[in-house]
Amino acid sequence: MVGLVLIALFWLMRLAALVIALMTGVALARGHARRTALLGTLATFLVLGYGVYRAHMALTDWYCATDRHPDACRSLLGRD
Repeated sequence: MVGLVLIALFWLMRLAALVIALMTGVALARGHARRTALLGTLATFLVLGYGVYRAHMALTDWYCATDRHPDACRSLLGRD
């Protein structure tokens, strides 16, 4: 159950990043506040990127804690 919640959060963050990128693209195309739009996009992607990283690590930790697939766990952690 925890894994499903983490996966859902991961995809919601990706969707939010896509929506923000599209809105910024529209703002840039219309010529509104280019510097603000670019800085906002950069900050947003940095924050979302860190969130995606943390969600991935939490999902990996949860998956490895189940001990269902030890080979896959070693592969996820790069310990082949």
